[in-house]
Amino acid sequence: MPIIPSLPATRISALCRHAAETREGYTIGTLCAIDRKPRDFSERDERILEEIAGAVMDRIELLQFAATDGLTNAMTRRASAPRPKGW
Repeated sequence: MPIIPSLPATRISALCRHAAETREGYTIGTLCAIDRKPRDFSERDERILEEIAGAVMDRIELLQFAATDGLTNAMTRRASAPRPKGW
């Protein structure tokens, strides 16, 4: 099965990835840039991907903070509410 179901099953020739990590150091996913053409990713490309991964983690942590009760540290009803389009 292809990595991305909507793309044809082809061999990946280029891959640049960066782990998405919490502030506590847990890896919860990986942000990848994939290409079918062979290429080298520069240090600049890797830094850009690292910055994007950081922005993704900031967003996830912000949403988690907004859905957590500050007194009890429990998830609020807001945590399971449907998100508006574009969230």
